Amino acid sequence: MSQSRRTILRLAFSGAFSGFALAGCGARLAKDARLPRPERIYVEDFHAPPATAVVDTNQFSYVMEGLDMPRDAHSRAADAAAAQVAVRETLLAELHALGFDARPGPPSRFAGNALIITGSITNIVEAVPSQLATLEIGAPASQVNARSTLLYQFAGRAPRVWRDFVANAPVVPDPNAPTPADATGVHYMPAQSADIRTREVAIQAHRLALRLAADLRDSFRAESWIAAASPPRD
Repeated sequence: MSQSRRTILRLAFSGAFSGFALAGCGARLAKDARLPRPERIYVEDFHAPPATAVVDTNQFSYVMEGLDMPRDAHSRAADAAAAQVAVRETLLAELHALGFDARPGPPSRFAGNALIITGSITNIVEAVPSQLATLEIGAPASQVNARSTLLYQFAGRAPRVWRDFVANAPVVPDPNAPTPADATGVHYMPAQSADIRTREVAIQAHRLALRLAADLRDSFRAESWIAAASPPRD
C-alpha cells in the first residue's frame, strides 16, 4: 500500500471518536437502562485538532482597534493540546472523587464491565473580550465547547453507545482581575502573550469538564451507581 493511501486511511479513522466508539455505534443502549455499576471507567483523550482553535475577530472592540491577535499554527496546536489535557485530567479527578476506578483510555484488555468516556473538542474561541460591560479592550477570555459520548462495555462484549452530552464553558470574567477605578471609561489592556492565552484556554477547558462531570453525576445517580444527592438545608 502506498504512503499516500495509508495516510488517507489513517485520517479517515481518526475522527472525533476512537475505535472503541466506532465499534459501538451500531448498537445503542436505552438511556434509562439499569446497568451494573462499572468496575472501571476509562477516559479517552478528547479529539482536539489545532483547527478547532479559532480567533473571534467579529467582536466590536477587536475590529475597532484592529486587535485581531493572529495565532500561528504552533500556538493553535498548543491551545488544543492544553484543552485536551485539562478535560482528561479534570474528568479523572472528578471520577476518582466519586469513588470510581478511573483510568486514562483507551481500555486495555479488561474482562469486567467498563464505562468508556470519549468525545471531541468542537471549538475553542479565543480573544473574546471578557468584560464588555466595562469596555476593557484587549482583555480576552476563551470559550471551549465539546461533545462527549458514553459507551458501556459489558464483560467480553463490544462497547455500546449509552449517552451523548454537549458541554460548553461559559465566557466569564477573571474573578481575580483588578476592578478599574473608572468603571465607565474605556480601558486598554496590554496584549496577551501566546502562553498566557493558552493558560486561559486550559482554565476554560477545566470549567467545561466540570460541567460534563455534573452531567455524569446525574446519570450515575439515576443508575444508582452513587448515592442520591442530599436535599438542600433550610
